[in-house]
Amino acid sequence: MSKGLLSRLYRGLRRFGAWHERKEVPISLLEGGVALAGSIFFILHLLHVSEMADLLDREFLIGLIECIIVVIVTLSLITRAVLLVRRRGLGPKLGVEQDPELLRKLTRYRDGGPYLGSSLGGDPKEAGKVIEALARESASTYSIHTLGEPDPWWEYWETRYIAEWHALWPDTIWRIPSGKDPDEKGAGYFSVVLPITEQSYLRYRRGHLHAAMSTLEVRKPKRRAQGEAGGFVNLLAYSALYVPAAGAKEWDGMRLLYAAVEHLAALLARCWPDLVQPEPKRGLRIICESSNRSLDRTLEQLGFRAVQIERNVPEEDDDSAHESGRRKSPAGFALYELCYDPAIATEDAANDRGRAFLAALREIACLPAPAGRGRGRKTIAAARAQ
Repeated sequence: MSKGLLSRLYRGLRRFGAWHERKEVPISLLEGGVALAGSIFFILHLLHVSEMADLLDREFLIGLIECIIVVIVTLSLITRAVLLVRRRGLGPKLGVEQDPELLRKLTRYRDGGPYLGSSLGGDPKEAGKVIEALARESASTYSIHTLGEPDPWWEYWETRYIAEWHALWPDTIWRIPSGKDPDEKGAGYFSVVLPITEQSYLRYRRGHLHAAMSTLEVRKPKRRAQGEAGGFVNLLAYSALYVPAAGAKEWDGMRLLYAAVEHLAALLARCWPDLVQPEPKRGLRIICESSNRSLDRTLEQLGFRAVQIERNVPEEDDDSAHESGRRKSPAGFALYELCYDPAIATEDAANDRGRAFLAALREIACLPAPAGRGRGRKTIAAARAQ
C-alpha cells in the first residue's frame, strides 16, 4: 500500500471519527429506537398476535437499519483503535531506552574537540528556511491529525511560534549536521530549548499551559560566582527532531538524543556558567513532554521522572490521567521533569538524579580539547561564528 493511499485512508477515518462524535446523540437515539422495536416484535412473536402480522412484515426494514448501525459502530471502533495506536506512536522512537549506561555514553559520545552542533544564530533569511523545515517535520511527527504528511494547521502555527522564540532568544535552535549532507542547513538533528519564567514553569508542569503560551526569560543572564546562591534556571526542552536531507531515510537515535543534551550543556556553559561548576549554588529545572513509551523510558534512564498528579487537588474527570497518575500537557503528552535543588542536603532520589544529569552536562560542556587545539571548548557564540 502506497504512502499516499495510506494517508488518504487515515484522513478518511479521522473525518468519520469527527462526524460520529458530532452525531453521537442522534445515532444513540436511533440505536435505542431500533432496539425497542426489535424487542416489541420479539414479544409479539412470543404471544402469537396474528392481528399484528402486517407489522411483522416490517422486520426487514428494522433489520436493514440494524445492519447500518452495526457498520457505523464497527467503523467507530476501528477508528478509535487506529487513533489510539497512532497516538501512542507519535514522535521519534530513539531505540536507546534499554541501555543502562545511556547517560555515561552520552558524555563520551564526542571524543574531545568542539561541539558537534551549533546554534542557528540570528540571520533571518537563513533561519526562516530552517524553521520552515523544522516545523514541517514537527507537523508530520507529532500531529495525530495526519499520517505520513504535515498537518497544515500544526505547521502554520509551529512556524510562527518557533520564529518568534528564535527572534527573542537566538540560541533556541541547536543543529548537528547529518552525515548525508552536512552543508544542507535545513537538514540534520535539531533541538529546541527555551528558558522560561518560573511562573510559566509552574503552570506548565500543572498541565494548564501550552508551550506556545510560555513566557520566555529573555533578560540578559545574570552571572553568579560559584559560591553565590540564588533561584532556579527553568528550561523547557520543547522538541528534538531529525529533519532528513534529500534522499536520506536512516537516522541515528543516539545522535538525536545527544543533540538535545549537548544543546542543554552549551546553554548552561554560555548563559549560566556557575551551573557547570562543581557544587553549584543555583538550582536547575528542566521540563519536557513525552509522546511515546520509548521516550518515556529514555527520559527515565536520564534521570527524568513523570510529573505526578498531586493528592487532594481537584482534577478534571480524565480517566486516562487518573489511571496513570501522571500529568499531561494540553497536547495530551505526558510531562517529565528533572530538578536539582542545592538546598536539599539530605539524600533524595530525585535530587540525586538531577545532580547526576547536571554532572553529565558539566562533563559535556567542559571536556578539554585534544592537545594541539588550544584549551577550553567552543561556546555557542564561537560555534555560531564558524
